[in-house]
Amino acid sequence: MYDVEHIEKHYETYELQNRVTDIVLGIIDQNVRNRMHARSLTDEILSSLEIEGEKISYDTVYSSLCNRPGIDSGMKVRTARYTEDLTTILTQRILVPTG
Repeated sequence: MYDVEHIEKHYETYELQNRVTDIVLGIIDQNVRNRMHARSLTDEILSSLEIEGEKISYDTVYSSLCNRPGIDSGMKVRTARYTEDLTTILTQRILVPTG
């Protein structure tokens, strides 16, 4: 059986955290938010590649992601075509999961 009071308490906590997160993200500069998102995607991509046995530089993946929407990454890193292609494929899979 489910403990309804316990579930409701946790749901209320979740909603409060969600509202606070929305407020904080509203305060943060758009470019900073975009960089945070790019870093998160970089971590996802590198985790996926690690599972497949691939090792690619964090900076090149991050830079590749930032180049697409014009996010100022604050770094000057040259990316290889291979990294660009991988980030394109994996970003599509992460942002639009299949199945």
